[in-house]
Amino acid sequence: ALQVLMADGDILDAAHSPAMVRRLWEVCCIPDFAKTMPEAHHRLLTRVFRFLSTGNGKVPADWIGRHMSRLSRTDGDIDTLAGRIAHVRTWTYISNQPEWLDDARHWQEKTRAVEDALSDALHAALTQRFVDRRTAVLYRSLKERRDLLAAVTGDGEVLVEGQYVGRLQGLKYEPDFAADMAGARTLRSAANRVLAREISRRANKLATAVRNEIIWQDDDTLWWDGAPVAQLSQGTNLMEPRVALLPFDHLDGSLRERVRQHLQAWLRSHIGAHLSPLNTMFSVKFEGLARGLIFQLREGLGIVSRAQVADMVSGLNGVDRAKLYRLGVRLGYQDVYLKALMRPARLQVRHRLWRLNQPMEEVPELPEPGRVTVDLVSGESDNLLAACGYRQVGGKAVRVDILDRLSGLAHNAGSSGPFIVDHQMMSLLGLDRAGLDKVLTGLGYEGSGELEQRRYN
Repeated sequence: ALQVLMADGDILDAAHSPAMVRRLWEVCCIPDFAKTMPEAHHRLLTRVFRFLSTGNGKVPADWIGRHMSRLSRTDGDIDTLAGRIAHVRTWTYISNQPEWLDDARHWQEKTRAVEDALSDALHAALTQRFVDRRTAVLYRSLKERRDLLAAVTGDGEVLVEGQYVGRLQGLKYEPDFAADMAGARTLRSAANRVLAREISRRANKLATAVRNEIIWQDDDTLWWDGAPVAQLSQGTNLMEPRVALLPFDHLDGSLRERVRQHLQAWLRSHIGAHLSPLNTMFSVKFEGLARGLIFQLREGLGIVSRAQVADMVSGLNGVDRAKLYRLGVRLGYQDVYLKALMRPARLQVRHRLWRLNQPMEEVPELPEPGRVTVDLVSGESDNLLAACGYRQVGGKAVRVDILDRLSGLAHNAGSSGPFIVDHQMMSLLGLDRAGLDKVLTGLGYEGSGELEQRRYN
């Protein structure tokens, strides 16, 4: 391009200084994205350089505008649209030379918008070409009045006569053709024959799926093979939610029930594995007050307020206290709880079980693992916090085992009179003095004096 332009005497005269030679070189670097005839691209380069080497040294906005107006049309066939996109990219390159234009940012936005519109039109045209080709193949087979061949690929694509007509995700078929199109009934019939076999095969595989092949999602659906297969809801008791299979065509009643029963058994096993300390505790023989306390712990998914069971705790004998301790039950200052259920995965299951059994429209999320104090969210109840392993105190939600340790430190520090908070108390909760003051006040301690030296009793 540089050799061609240098052969023009007017161009040669205009490139009279090092700066203009550099500018000529920059113009010759404009790409020919459209791959047009070389003469057409050279004419464009010549015009641009003449604008830059005369007058105010800028490419006129009205000249660019006329070109963009012609290119912004979204009609035409695939080749026409692709050609316009290529031409626009040349103008995009020019618009990104801020020294060449009075308002480079405007033209950058303009060329981007035109290219986006043309790209959308090209995508629609390509999609239509695919639809037209697929329809032609299927219509030809229909016209010949022969049975259509159908198959399901390994990744779930449903093909009829080699043409894509839908996708099988898990056990659900999503058709990709209009219900009222000509031949739709025949297409459905062909697809249904292969779908019935494939869905039956998949359902039998699901009915024997092992533990890590099924996933309990946050929206309380069960997923298998990358797709939802069942919805959970409140069951007959807190520990056993109800499993309902999602509506699936091509799945007969007996196989459907076998799948549902397997998912119900999977859920029971999943919950049992995560909350095994509860079941272990319940299987140990206790009498009287200790048995009543265990029942309260089970109803509370491993935690119950100390105040709620104060009489039971005070009436426990030494043998029962020792047995409970060996089972992981902690008779804390504020709560009675199972220590092993404070692990993140077990807290998640407790939170989900509580959520399934509450009529709230929106249940707050579980705090991030490792967080010992979190800000309270409007609408959170003590029961929800307890299910998550937290207790509301002093405007914060504090994890019950950490709150128990703080209560123990405060109790020991105050055993011989008023005490001042120390570094251990502050680091335990990760709060500053003001935050810790609110928590201690929430625990019933009264403080006096300036915050830095406040004494509590």
